[in-house]
Amino acid sequence: MDQLQTRLIQRGQQIAQQMKNLAKIRGALLRATKDLDAGKSRIQTLRTLAAALTPASGNHGTPAADDLPRAVAEEIVALEGSQERNFLHELRAAAETAGLPIRQLGEERTLGPFVLRLQPAREKAGLNFAKLPVGGDLPIEAGAIVKRAEELIRTLLTPPKESELPAIATELEEAIRVACARQKAGSLVGELRAELPAVYRELTWMRGAARTSRGKDEAFPLARFVVELKSFVSSEFNLGRSRRIKLETAVIENTRNAKKSVFIPNQLEQGYGEGTYFQAIVLLAGI
Repeated sequence: MDQLQTRLIQRGQQIAQQMKNLAKIRGALLRATKDLDAGKSRIQTLRTLAAALTPASGNHGTPAADDLPRAVAEEIVALEGSQERNFLHELRAAAETAGLPIRQLGEERTLGPFVLRLQPAREKAGLNFAKLPVGGDLPIEAGAIVKRAEELIRTLLTPPKESELPAIATELEEAIRVACARQKAGSLVGELRAELPAVYRELTWMRGAARTSRGKDEAFPLARFVVELKSFVSSEFNLGRSRRIKLETAVIENTRNAKKSVFIPNQLEQGYGEGTYFQAIVLLAGI
């Protein structure tokens, strides 16, 4: 095979690849047109189209690879800006009605005690408390987000009543003993120290929490453990006991490691604020 034949074959292969790319682009254009005619989300439709118009190998120089991607990208930016402005206006109104403050802290926006997470590309939102996701996937709709925040405040974040503290003390002490036994920490008499994540795991089982296939607990979320633990440790009930319970601050290498520490905010009303990572829980020996 001479040099010219080789070039002819290569050129034929290039054209075949270009035709394949053009067929994909044409399909994407037809789907986008159909979805827009059907009234589907304009911004999501254009995002899908923009991904399909990204120049692929051998696609350079085709008509669809010229100014159309830029026009689609500009339209997406305009829609995102308009969507965000409308959403924030509606969110402020809904939050004001519910009595939930909205703050801008650096790059983060807060709603009541939560950090509000927005994922425009997925058209989803979520809420974080004490660095933990608690709101799940929510639509970027002001009413739905504020309603979910109110539900979480009433359930997940409501501190335990004073009458519930003795029962919490009993559960914590038992969980500490079991965790120590599993860790083979020696004698279970006197002062006991257990890893905080281990104590949380024991509590989930003690409360008969349902386990998911991923091994995560849904019935006793970690955020609820944070609320109960923070409330109990700082309570007069605990501080007045001879065998009171205290927390041990995490060393630097254990912070931000969910297997070795738990973050507890300084104020439950500001779950987005400053706090401390704790690595262990200690049951004092008492008098």
